[in-house]
Amino acid sequence: MPKPRIVILLSRFPYPLEKGDKLRAYHQIKYLAVQFDICLIALSTIQVKAEDIKILEPFCTAIHILQLSKSKCAIRAGLALFSNTPFQVAYYYQQAIQQKISKIVEAYQPSLVYVQLARIAKYAANLNCKKVLDFQDAFSINYQRSSVHAKFPYQNIYQTEAKRILQFEKNIAAQFDAVTIISESDRQALDIKDIVVVPNGVDVNYFSPKAKQKKYDLVFIGNLGYMPNVLAVELIVKEIMPILIAKNNAIQLLIAGANPSAQMMAYSNNNIAVKAWVPDIRDAYADAKIFIAPLHTGAGLQNKLLEAMSMQMPCITTSICNNALHAIENKEILTANTTHEFVEKINTLLQNTELQTQLGSNARQMIIRKFDWASANSILIDLLTSVINKQK
Repeated sequence: MPKPRIVILLSRFPYPLEKGDKLRAYHQIKYLAVQFDICLIALSTIQVKAEDIKILEPFCTAIHILQLSKSKCAIRAGLALFSNTPFQVAYYYQQAIQQKISKIVEAYQPSLVYVQLARIAKYAANLNCKKVLDFQDAFSINYQRSSVHAKFPYQNIYQTEAKRILQFEKNIAAQFDAVTIISESDRQALDIKDIVVVPNGVDVNYFSPKAKQKKYDLVFIGNLGYMPNVLAVELIVKEIMPILIAKNNAIQLLIAGANPSAQMMAYSNNNIAVKAWVPDIRDAYADAKIFIAPLHTGAGLQNKLLEAMSMQMPCITTSICNNALHAIENKEILTANTTHEFVEKINTLLQNTELQTQLGSNARQMIIRKFDWASANSILIDLLTSVINKQK
């Protein structure tokens, strides 16, 4: 019996895995390919490498990469100032791409179109077939939180985008047969009826403990071009580290991840190492004793925490991040919400190797129990199957 055909529509090609949306899409595609024939349509503002395309070929019947001009995208986003369209929706949407997507879908005749992220949902909204939208995160909440910490003019831009994308999220959801999101806390924040929570997972065999000499006391890992991560790094470098160094001038911090700015690279000094490229990100985790994530903005489930905890690292993060994770405070994770609290928790852990071991062990066991890709994607497979089989 032939497998049902589905189209998966993404705003970026899902490889390499340096961004959260790409990681989620890649692992979903791998699992969905068992049950469905997949036609992948990915927008891209960069030239996708042939070797990256080959990574996805085993899972897809067809792959279409639709090229976008960055300069034209930026112009469209700028023109959105004079409308109520969210900037990110204006950035990605153009009529020529709409026509190409419509033609591909018409030729492929899928049972369903699965779209990742509200910013490109407009492309699928009027397609004459069944449709499922993955919000992934509550982006309206993300921008609202970012506006609190950002400086002018970004503060105003984020406030405007938060209002626009919230209304857009509510309106666009009604045009899909089903909607998914990454965590219960994000679902509650959006307050849209019948959203299905499909969490992320982590490959616990790949992200497993590594016995290695520790070069650093602390580490922060993430996409260093992503504003919530940029704000977290600034907090670590400008507020947390000076207090820690005053007490222990030998303390060492590693900051690692893709797309750091020149300003971020300049944070490197005798106590701080900034690495833009790590051949194996697991080495960056394993090089440090403690993972810290002072994220006060952003939304969704933090993959960096899933990976660090899977590698049996003791982690300190904010209550906002743990709202999606639901780790047990003082058993599986430590939480801190102010600079003083982060400093206090870091010093406590650095002085107590037994607590480091206990927290790390409990964290990995929690990840194994709760954040497995197979179980997360079984929810998605069941939902897509149900939508396909539902009579209109």
